[in-house]
Order: sequence, then structure tokens, then C-alpha cells
Amino acid sequence: STGDSNIFLTLGTGTNTLAFCDDDRYLMVRTENSLVTIFNLDTGKKLMSQLGTQGVKVCPEGRFIATHILSEEKSNKYEIFIWDTKDGSFALVTFPQETSGLSPKLEFSPDNTLLLIGTEFVGTDGQKIGRITAWDIRKKAEAWTLEGHGGSVTCFAYHAKTNILASGSRDTTAILWDVGTKSIK
Repeated sequence: STGDSNIFLTLGTGTNTLAFCDDDRYLMVRTENSLVTIFNLDTGKKLMSQLGTQGVKVCPEGRFIATHILSEEKSNKYEIFIWDTKDGSFALVTFPQETSGLSPKLEFSPDNTLLLIGTEFVGTDGQKIGRITAWDIRKKAEAWTLEGHGGSVTCFAYHAKTNILASGSRDTTAILWDVGTKSIK
């Protein structure tokens, strides 16, 4: 609820993810049928909807929401959308390479300027390559890429004070990265 009124949203299916966004002015809802909708809580109206969403991540301050869906063109290629709740705009992040089919891991940097994307690609030699791509939200461009895992990147922890990124992988390893030098610590 906002103010003195209550808002009831009818979704038509069960809900499995909720998050308040942008100073609690918006509510992000993901339903069981993979529909993500952002509602303006002042008006109860939809800001955006996206069907087929495989995953969703809301940045800590709530302004940006990242979603990923399977590409309609290829079953092992993902498209990642970064939604801005301030103006309803979005940026589309696409990768030139196909993934191994595993769902990407999404995480925002502590300062909400980067979206970290963990994926797995298959190299030309058939080996699995775990990759972390940092997407600059304001510039709408790739900022940097790290490779070092032999499998899909499944989790992140970003230490803002030391500029260290820890990543974990299906290959049973964890790596500490110096983000300043883009090298393994």
C-alpha cells in the first residue's frame, strides 16, 4: 500500500518473486508463467511487462532491474534487458557468442553502475569457459570481461572497499579477482 490507499494487483497466476524498486514507488512481480511486470504503486498501472523471463535481479537501490530471456532465434543464446524504473527505458545486452545453454547469473555492483553477467561458453577446442562480463549501465556498453573458470559462473561477491570480486563456478572453484587490474588475485 502507498499513502492511505491499498492497491490490489490481479496477476492471473501464482507469484514467485517480488521486489520494491526506486524508493518503493514501483513493485516488480515475477509470476509462475515467467512474466515480469513492473507496477507503479502510485497509480497501480504497469510500467512494463516481459514474458518468457528466465531470471530477474533488482539492483540494491531499486532503480535498475535486469532480466534475461532465451533468444527467440537460438535456444542457447540469451538476451539480457536492463530496465530503468525512472523513465521506463531499457538497454538490451546481447552476446556475440552462444552460451552453453545454462542460464546466466546476474548481479549488480555495489555502486549500481555495472551489471555483472556470469556465463559459460564452449571454446573452439570444445572446452568450457566461464566468463564474467561487466556491463556499464550508464554507457550501455561492455566495460570489461574476465575469464578463468572452467565452467559456468554461478555466483559473485563484490567487495566495494577493496575492489575485489569473488566468483564461484560449477567447476568447483572460487576465484578472487582484482577488478582494477582485471587479474586473478
